[in-house]
Amino acid sequence: MRHRPLAPAVMIVRGGVDVAAPAARAYDLYADYRNWPALFPAINAVRETGRDGDAVELAIEHREGSVTNRLRLEPPARIVVTERKRRYDAEFVNTFRDTPTGSRYEVVGEVRLRGWLRPLAPIIRPYARRQLRRLTLAPMKAAAEARRGGPE
Repeated sequence: MRHRPLAPAVMIVRGGVDVAAPAARAYDLYADYRNWPALFPAINAVRETGRDGDAVELAIEHREGSVTNRLRLEPPARIVVTERKRRYDAEFVNTFRDTPTGSRYEVVGEVRLRGWLRPLAPIIRPYARRQLRRLTLAPMKAAAEARRGGPE
């Protein structure tokens, strides 16, 4: 009997938040990766390790250790982050659009689990959504709304 290798489990994780600030402000805030340690609670330090066109390679000191990210800026409304961690690889597409009351910030993540986590994707998905809200959406909303000055 032939065995097929297990296909990597792919989870799609989505989230969004309305922000009482212009989309350009939220975009600029996220694009400023040097400020991520002040913005995102799970990040301790960020170091640029290279550039390739519109992409920046980053070494992130994360609360779970060192990780590698690739940040691709697609102004004025999209930033794509590719992240490699011990238990998964992921690509997060961040979009920013103006609304009548400010802006809408949305993230769609495609997460490929590794190893023993693959069959647990249905159980992990709600946890991943909560983490997205707590570690990315909420800090971005708070920082964009608190930031004063700069281009509107």
